[in-house]
Amino acid sequence: MIDCKHYADEILDSITGYGHLAVISVGEDPASMAYIRGKRRDCERVGFGFSHYPFPDDTNMESVLYTIKLLNDNPDVTGIIVQLPLPKHLDAEAICNSVIPEKDVDGFRPDSPFAPCTPEGIVHILRRELGELTGRHAVIIGRGKLVGKPLQQMLLAENMTVSICHSKSCRGDIYSLTSNADAVIVAVGKPKALGFGLLCDDCVVIDCGINRDKDGKLCGDVGYCNSERRTPVPGGVGLMTRATLMKHVERR
Repeated sequence: MIDCKHYADEILDSITGYGHLAVISVGEDPASMAYIRGKRRDCERVGFGFSHYPFPDDTNMESVLYTIKLLNDNPDVTGIIVQLPLPKHLDAEAICNSVIPEKDVDGFRPDSPFAPCTPEGIVHILRRELGELTGRHAVIIGRGKLVGKPLQQMLLAENMTVSICHSKSCRGDIYSLTSNADAVIVAVGKPKALGFGLLCDDCVVIDCGINRDKDGKLCGDVGYCNSERRTPVPGGVGLMTRATLMKHVERR
């Protein structure tokens, strides 16, 4: 397994500036609460301030937007995140876009100075595992706006050859592309949705999934895989996402 904890520690240990992260959440989703606790621990580790603004499930748009405005105007707050998912009666896009660009540390706004945290963390892993990325071939399975789409652009900027597959792609095409890939990134959001038995020996497999299998155990999007260079679940991409977030919150 790829030691993502080591790579995440590299990022966290490089932080020497100051910061304060404000988190807004709506409801009591257990997974969201666990993520927020992790972000609090990360802030404590690097010496950042942390504040959490929880709202009940039935809160209205005006209350959330007013709180974001106060945080936008607060010079002590260097980063604001809106913990997703939000209840369906709230306009998640409008809420996320109300965070001013310089505090949009999740990189959700189109004019944000920050890249989305998960794709940026994945690029860090690939650089450390593969070295020079120019000319390498990556296959991304998943076209979501949080991972697949932004990661495609980031890898193209690294001069990689990028192939995109998704839920409607033929399995034969997927396996044909991945059999000669230097990196395979899977972000489909389904437990053990894909298995790989014909990968190159040194292929890097990035599993972005965090799911529960039929026995209730945490698992990724990847099932069987013959590559020894694979990110674990848990303790993989999620650690990189959180470490990258801390880097975005940092100010000097």
